[in-house]
Amino acid sequence: MLTGMVSGSLSAVNFVFALPALYLIDSFGRRSLLLSTFPFMTIFLLCTGLSFLAPQDGKTQLALAATFIYLFTAFYSVGEGPVGKNVEVTGGELQLLTLRRTTAFAYSAEVFDNIHRESGMGAYLL
Repeated sequence: MLTGMVSGSLSAVNFVFALPALYLIDSFGRRSLLLSTFPFMTIFLLCTGLSFLAPQDGKTQLALAATFIYLFTAFYSVGEGPVGKNVEVTGGELQLLTLRRTTAFAYSAEVFDNIHRESGMGAYLL
């Protein structure tokens, strides 16, 4: 039950903070949005790792780690959430390779019928 609540609340944070990104991506552009959120994402992941050095008195570590993960997710949703895998961010060749990889992954999922898609994609990804 607790894992379902945590997963649901993390998805809600992701959804809520992705909504302003749809407006911000048109106003400021993808590149500036990515570059402005990467430092915060780095800081919050570093703080998540350092939170495990806190004294183990009850739920302090859990509360710190969860807080920093939620903050990371908020900044991720604003900066990287709405940017698709086939968006050109750094250069032409990188975009072409990413587009090929995404397309191959999408087509391979459609090869299997609905009943066997789960096991087929699992075997494909190995």
